[in-house]
Amino acid sequence: RRIARPYAGDSDGDIVRTTLTGMKEDLFDLLGYAERSWPSSPRIVIANSLSGRVALKAAAERNSMSLLILLNSIVDVKSTLLAVHQEDLVGNHEKGARRGVTNVLGFNVDLDRWLDDAIGQRHADLHTTITDADSIRTPVIFFTAEHGAWIHHHAVKKVQDDLGPHL
Repeated sequence: RRIARPYAGDSDGDIVRTTLTGMKEDLFDLLGYAERSWPSSPRIVIANSLSGRVALKAAAERNSMSLLILLNSIVDVKSTLLAVHQEDLVGNHEKGARRGVTNVLGFNVDLDRWLDDAIGQRHADLHTTITDADSIRTPVIFFTAEHGAWIHHHAVKKVQDDLGPHL
């Protein structure tokens, strides 16, 4: 059983075994801690890069944030991995390729476990992000570079469009 801790990065476990779902559960723990400690205060989440995708999923599942601010956040994990690693890691995984511990976006993780989770828990592509955006009732602010190498502006625009009045 995981123990709720008040600081990001204090979650249990080794980064090699991390998953996007685990990151989301850590965020829920932090939000719960903030709500218990300061019940009348707004809960504002600022996330960047891959943690932005995690925060979008969390906002879609629970209305526990007062505001979500995304800084150059990844909205299409599959596309970002392809741009960074020059290989369709998601597609190859779905076809049966297994890699074990691999450097992903600068971190050594059990890629098979990480991708199983990303695909199975619907974090892996733009379509799943758009589906999540449809469910979000939290106000969201996006800050995105127009010509970033990892994040495609047209994909962010699609997610922004699906957020509708919550953008």
